[in-house]
Amino acid sequence: MSFIRLIRPVVMLGIAALAPLTAAVNTPDTAEVVWDTPGKDSQDSMPLGNGDIGLNVWTEASGDVVFYLSKTDAWAEAQNSKLVKLGRVRVSLTPNPFAGAADYRHSLDPRTGVVTVSGGGAKLALWVDANAPVVRGEISAAQPVAL
Repeated sequence: MSFIRLIRPVVMLGIAALAPLTAAVNTPDTAEVVWDTPGKDSQDSMPLGNGDIGLNVWTEASGDVVFYLSKTDAWAEAQNSKLVKLGRVRVSLTPNPFAGAADYRHSLDPRTGVVTVSGGGAKLALWVDANAPVVRGEISAAQPVAL
């Protein structure tokens, strides 16, 4: 997240320089993407990353949060230098507050680079550290849950 703070003044200067060219364009403060139902599979994923580490994050009907993990230098030589995923991670909570939650919400905030899944009194946030090849996550729940 600190990378975004460091780059923001540079981006703002670039936008200010283009202001006469884009004066007619009305851009929102945020372009948050929000889904109110769980996905079925990886085709319902949200992208997330820091330019080196990448994630495709989705939720399933069971309430599990799943993501593919990739890295820009993970190449498969046997497949004509194809960029490959490193693995799949499944985050399961017991009892799972997201499964069937009426207030379910899965969102991506591009300003902060955070994917949030919430519902049933719980909130899970995932992001990729801007300064290290590390996936970070936080969870809070109204009731105790096992991860």
